[in-house]
Amino acid sequence: MSFSMNHSVESEESLLQRLTGKTPKELLLKELEAQGITVVKTEEVTLDFDDMYWGDTKANKLFLSDGRVFVPKLTERFQSRGNYQMDTYEYVLSTDTPEVIETFED
Repeated sequence: MSFSMNHSVESEESLLQRLTGKTPKELLLKELEAQGITVVKTEEVTLDFDDMYWGDTKANKLFLSDGRVFVPKLTERFQSRGNYQMDTYEYVLSTDTPEVIETFED
């Protein structure tokens, strides 16, 4: 007979969020505003079209009040044994083209 047991422990951040009623995003936006920068608008963009099982990969493009525009761009592509792939996107300036690190395991 086998026995399997899992545990789930609430994070400190989750407790603090419950106690304050504030989300990390709210606090970060407030801190950004204290630095004189706001998010003027967001726009949904499609990052990848070829996922036939899970649908399109989407994220937000961020327009800041100081004129900068950040968009998620592919920075790493990992593939293992031909049947597992993990693409990593990071926010970069919309005018930048990051180097894509490609890792393939047999």
